[in-house]
Amino acid sequence: MNLSKEYKSLIETLINYTENNQLKWNEGDSNDQFYVHLKAGTAMVDKYTGDSKIYYGFKLLNTTGKEIGSYEFYENVSNTSLQELYNLIEKKYFKVEEIIDSMIKEITSGSSGEIKKEEEKDTEDDLPF
Repeated sequence: MNLSKEYKSLIETLINYTENNQLKWNEGDSNDQFYVHLKAGTAMVDKYTGDSKIYYGFKLLNTTGKEIGSYEFYENVSNTSLQELYNLIEKKYFKVEEIIDSMIKEITSGSSGEIKKEEEKDTEDDLPF
């Protein structure tokens, strides 16, 4: 199924504004569903597995919550922009980049309680057998 120009434009706009942290996405009823409420309606994006394939779904709801449009695509087959949007939302929602940066800083600064001090490092002489 091909997306109309309007849907393509909406998805590209959602990608751009999500990349720039200008939209507040919420987690939906399932772990793989996200939505953003706007004055004009709600956009929902989800991911699920079926028939050994990964699907991405896109739904539009009006202001009363009635579904007014939906599209579904296989991973890497029909619509890479929808897959890109889902992956970007997930990355932003769970703050993946911030967590990675914090972990690197913590490790390299030695401030983690899990970093072994020089005297604690394993040596071959300390083997338990």
